[in-house]
Amino acid sequence: MNTQQKFVKYLATTLAILLIAAIIGGIVTSVLFLTGVYSPDSHYQGHHSGILITDSFDSSNKNRGRYTATDFSDRELSFSGIQNIKLDASIYSVYLKKDDVNEIQVELHNVYNGYIVKQDGNTLILEEPNSFRNFSLNNLFDLLDNANKQRNASIHITVPQDFTAKEVELNGGVGNIELEKLAMEHLDIDAGVGDIKGFQVTASSADIDGGTGNIKFTSSAFGNAEIDSGVGNVIFSGTLQGHTSINCGVGNTELSLSDSRENYYLSLEKGLGTMTLNGNKIKFDDTYTENPGAPYSLEVSGGVGNITIDFADSF
Repeated sequence: MNTQQKFVKYLATTLAILLIAAIIGGIVTSVLFLTGVYSPDSHYQGHHSGILITDSFDSSNKNRGRYTATDFSDRELSFSGIQNIKLDASIYSVYLKKDDVNEIQVELHNVYNGYIVKQDGNTLILEEPNSFRNFSLNNLFDLLDNANKQRNASIHITVPQDFTAKEVELNGGVGNIELEKLAMEHLDIDAGVGDIKGFQVTASSADIDGGTGNIKFTSSAFGNAEIDSGVGNVIFSGTLQGHTSINCGVGNTELSLSDSRENYYLSLEKGLGTMTLNGNKIKFDDTYTENPGAPYSLEVSGGVGNITIDFADSF
């Protein structure tokens, strides 16, 4: 596929996404307006920041089922014997880090009281109750309203200095995800809307699916890794060993690797943007490969944006 064909492909994809979003938005707005669920003049009058849940219903109450600000609070919990962390972020920002603690500490700030934090065997689970997730169209505007007003809503997880997780699974919602000085066998992130940041993160394997926001890992080390970016930049500095696959979306990609270029089998697929290796722009038609038989492999599939890769021998 040549550059012109790729341009047509990405342009068509972008237009299709915009068209679908416009159609869905129009349908939802029309349905809400015609059914009286949403009125531009009255919807937000007298509403507190909260979320309308379908399991709380009172036909005599105009604001039936609405959770007010008092239904969101702070909590602190501690756990031991944890090897895995599984978290559904929903509308909260998430922060995970190491510190001088004896047990895993969980702090919830301005989080819905029904948010579930529990230990199942050696797995720490954080998730919304089913009633929170299964809202109808009546809840759409309230969810967005609450996410906007609860910008300081966050979940903080602190682990001991000697803690190494078997698996960390994070499902992003509306909020940032930040990891600091963490070690694990496998890292799985499915991002939503918000940035993903990592500092001194070590994972034997990683699977990261970007949403809308930047992905940035500094001073980190991944083994076999697969990174699918969405809309936002991808920035990585540190070590990539084993097999690494990066599928670029819309945004620039910058890699600063601590190994030499000769240690990587490179397989690069051109997108819409420049490709730079060790400070030198390279030009090719569709794909570029070098160093077959090298101990590590790096595959990069270009999207819309520039790709810059610097190796240790260029620093």
